[in-house]
Amino acid sequence: MSNELTTGAHALNPADGAQALCDYINARKGELLDAIARTEVTAENWNSDAVKSALADLKSAVEDLREKGKALVAEVCAQTDMQRVLSQIDSRLWSFKAKADPLCAYSILSDAYKSLKAKVDEYKAANTPPEPTHTYVMKLTATDKALAKIAKAAEKEGAADVCWASAQTDKAVRAIVKWFEENMEGA
Repeated sequence: MSNELTTGAHALNPADGAQALCDYINARKGELLDAIARTEVTAENWNSDAVKSALADLKSAVEDLREKGKALVAEVCAQTDMQRVLSQIDSRLWSFKAKADPLCAYSILSDAYKSLKAKVDEYKAANTPPEPTHTYVMKLTATDKALAKIAKAAEKEGAADVCWASAQTDKAVRAIVKWFEENMEGA
């Protein structure tokens, strides 16, 4: 795959330059979409070096097209004072801070790449055994607010069935702790 996208040292005729760039971008988009389509991900090869290498190459090529395109826009703006015009229309055309147009080459390629990557992630999830879980009992002296924060943090990290019983008195807590110490010492 060729990653060339430069204007070189020659002056740009805005109409010819724009058409040539659009032709290049569409051709490159087609090449990359074909490469994405040719990358076959199956339950057998999702974790292979070939698929990993293809994903890395495709991601690099898609980002390279975007980054070189951004540099090219900056170069064209500098050579033709176009940034002033673009700013008058909408500064998002050159600032790259807005949501991308869903029909632009980068959006189409990015979506196709994400779809391919999602297929790999799907096989990975299906072939990765779940992390073992255990039930824990713990002694904790904390405020209600601190306990609520701990419970929320545990749930955020994947804990299930987070619950606790508030002790009615310190005497009840001491009795529970004593029972655990006596009965669970060797466990």
